[in-house]
Amino acid sequence: MKILSSEQLRACDQFTIEQGISSIDLMERVAGKVASIIIDIIKPSEHVKNLPEFDVVYSVCVYCGPGNNGGDGYLIARRLMAIGFPVKAIRVGNEALSADCLTSHDLFKSAGGLVEDFGSHHVSQDFNVIVDAIFGTGLNRKLDGDFLEAVREINRFSDCLIFSVDMPSGLFSDEEMPEDADVVHAEYLFKFHAPVLSLLLPQNLKYFNELYIIDIGLKEPAGLSSNYFLTGRDYFSQVFLRRPRAAHKGIFGHSCIIAGSLEKGGAALMAGKACLRSGTGLLTMCIPRSLLMSVNTVLPEAMVQISEDENCIKGNFKYEGFSAIGFGPGTGTSPETTSVLKQIIQDVNIPLVIDADGLNILAENPTWLAFLKPFTILTPHPGEFYRLSGEKRVGINQIRKASEMAVRFNIILVLKGAHTAVCLPDGSVHFNATGNSGMSRGGSGDVLTGIITSLLAQRYHPFDAARLGVFIHGQAGDFSARKYSEHSMRVTDLSESIIDVFNFYFSYEHRESIHYWA
Repeated sequence: MKILSSEQLRACDQFTIEQGISSIDLMERVAGKVASIIIDIIKPSEHVKNLPEFDVVYSVCVYCGPGNNGGDGYLIARRLMAIGFPVKAIRVGNEALSADCLTSHDLFKSAGGLVEDFGSHHVSQDFNVIVDAIFGTGLNRKLDGDFLEAVREINRFSDCLIFSVDMPSGLFSDEEMPEDADVVHAEYLFKFHAPVLSLLLPQNLKYFNELYIIDIGLKEPAGLSSNYFLTGRDYFSQVFLRRPRAAHKGIFGHSCIIAGSLEKGGAALMAGKACLRSGTGLLTMCIPRSLLMSVNTVLPEAMVQISEDENCIKGNFKYEGFSAIGFGPGTGTSPETTSVLKQIIQDVNIPLVIDADGLNILAENPTWLAFLKPFTILTPHPGEFYRLSGEKRVGINQIRKASEMAVRFNIILVLKGAHTAVCLPDGSVHFNATGNSGMSRGGSGDVLTGIITSLLAQRYHPFDAARLGVFIHGQAGDFSARKYSEHSMRVTDLSESIIDVFNFYFSYEHRESIHYWA
């Protein structure tokens, strides 16, 4: 799915209207689908007209701006009122209403709807559902006046269920937000046709908990392109390779994981276990001798090459026959270990994933980036990327810098975090739809290294191995959170939950934190 700018979304609106669909009809589509989802979320079958008494009365307040986003709000209010909800609309701002907003406003009032001006609106919490329809994708300035006060008022109603239409009011679509910006904090956000970049940036995820991407039948004009994409379940079904019935272990590749040290033996075990769970045919662990008993106990399927040093990665390993190499989980950055990575970069022509301490070694030797083989995969978290690139600011700046580096060095940069961004050497950036905050624990990246290495060994193209690996990793995290909660899940649960991912998708089911509503 493309990620579009606010200007591109306006072009889609205009192009669709030129095809014979009026703008008010598009707004009616928005209202119908948003109202249906709200109804589904708050389970109001017991609250509809002519049904028996109910325990909780849901009453709705819709805050409407002067533009077409406000027009959506008035039409949503009319739909909810028709079902039987007590509804009132608050007109925010003294600006003249757009033509379509005025039409929607009049339709709501003619149906018996109550509209109050924000300036004369008496603040009292006589409602428990708020619909924020003040500003949408087109906002490009900080809020002031009644608009600012309305956003602050909405955020004071912490006990209300808050829905935002198109954007949380106050949030820009294509630019970084000032840290002190006033933005609506919504439980649910409804975005139409395609997401915008700001909704996938970590610093903006505090403004909404769940995102619905809603198809309202917009048409894209010819030549509409984007460098930003969202990787969801459709991608999994498109690229995942089913295992042939007449398979043998050689078909699924031989993975090599170079990992571990005396202090970080668990990193090697987590990477190795994830690699096995992700389908590799064979696995060899290159480890310090001190980890031999642990690997033989925890990973009995794995073969082993022993380091020349008891406690760190050192010496000349044999790489013949390997299909992919994963380097770095828990290795440390000793001179001996640094020499091993240098030899691999110089002499070994096998698909390579570099993570963790491998990235720290690269940061200490930045000239090595120019000698990485094409499509080498680096998997830094923001701190590791800062050491690699010097770009400290998390958000659009790091993403743009990562994309520039991917193009410059012909490599793949997996910038880990909420909605992990996979930056490809063709200039495209692919954000991930799966995952949750429970994965924010030490060792999560080691599991990702194992998954991607396994997929590379199975002959996935590196572009697909990176994107699919990140997707599987996040989906395993979602299953783990469902089982153990985001608070209590452990990183070791992720490898076990890889089983659930494959079982889930092979049964043609799906569940993501980003919803698709057609």
